[in-house]
Amino acid sequence: MELALHQWAGPHLKSWVAKGTKTPSRGLLAGTGFTALLQSSSAITVITIGMVNAGILSFPRTLGIILGTNIGTVVTTELLGMNITSWAVPLLLIFGSIWLLSWMFPIRYIQATQLRWLSLAVSGFACVLMGMMVMQSI
Repeated sequence: MELALHQWAGPHLKSWVAKGTKTPSRGLLAGTGFTALLQSSSAITVITIGMVNAGILSFPRTLGIILGTNIGTVVTTELLGMNITSWAVPLLLIFGSIWLLSWMFPIRYIQATQLRWLSLAVSGFACVLMGMMVMQSI
């Protein structure tokens, strides 16, 4: 999922990060949302530190993100209560099929490549949801 997200968003990542962390409140929302999606405040914190080290983010812009990760942890618990894990199999079937079809019938357009990487990233997220489903059953 990480590789697919990098391939899909890599060229635009710096501008997206700059827009998403322009103010501390935007950083807070970004940190909350990404933590809720990735299910790990530690991962978001490590990624944020890596972005500072790579020069993509400045330190003041990270404060909202780090505060948002704490809120995102609470949102993660709420998502588990909403039973979104039931979306795992349909998401995997739909976006896995899109990914497979993009390789079976290759189109040389940039949009097709972007669709390929996006579908792979969503399929990876579906696998994370399936993992959550397994962990809940245990």
